[in-house]
Amino acid sequence: MTAIAGLRSTYSGIAQLRGAVELGWYDFITGYRRSLIGPFWVTIQFSAWILSLTLILHAQLGDSLGSYALYVAVGMMVWEPLSGAMAEGPRHFSQHAQLIQNVPIQLSHLSVRKLTFLVFRAGMTAPVLLLLIVIFGGEVAINLPLLALAAVLILMTMYAFIVLFGFIGTFNHDFGFFVPAVTRFLFFVTPIIWQANEGIRKTISYFNPFSYYLEIVRGSLLGLPMSVTSWIVVASISLTGLIAAFIVQSVFRRSVIFWI
Repeated sequence: MTAIAGLRSTYSGIAQLRGAVELGWYDFITGYRRSLIGPFWVTIQFSAWILSLTLILHAQLGDSLGSYALYVAVGMMVWEPLSGAMAEGPRHFSQHAQLIQNVPIQLSHLSVRKLTFLVFRAGMTAPVLLLLIVIFGGEVAINLPLLALAAVLILMTMYAFIVLFGFIGTFNHDFGFFVPAVTRFLFFVTPIIWQANEGIRKTISYFNPFSYYLEIVRGSLLGLPMSVTSWIVVASISLTGLIAAFIVQSVFRRSVIFWI
């Protein structure tokens, strides 16, 4: 009987996870339901952003057009989901206030739903990178196992941001205004559009944890140098954040209904 109960619990958990993923897709796709080209607007916007940055900055930084376009595209593909998790996290539980107050729902279900939404949105930028790889393929050295590991670590970090920022934002509503301001600042001090090769840039990059996320993905995709330290830093942040998210979610899950 215990085994049967365990199987039922496992099946229920998988079913709920699948439901959260489906709702994340629904949240993403419904935002474009009246659009002619739908979510491909994300792809177009991302393409325009990469094109403008490349044309304006590649010469000033002394890079070739192709290498700089790939460098920026990979950096933006890493930054967009991470910054999205930070920016949307503080309002994430408040947006579902009526659902939390009236329906017995697991908060992890809502967090997976938001994570799925961000993943689908980030996935729409992949065609831009694939096109750049086709055009400038000589500069690409893809390491799929390392790339998969980097993706898992990024997902763990995103989930931690969504949960932790969600609880903080529910308790302190000013946090939802504070995070976007910090996110804009972090964009310019993270080596997304510049290289951390010398001087003050190298120092800033060293103390910026997001730099290590970019390094492991660029190293796995473009064959750029990456150190073991970067993997240790990213894995430490991801695991610590995930554990903290589970603890906070377990301890304060009943308090959220009074905060929202």
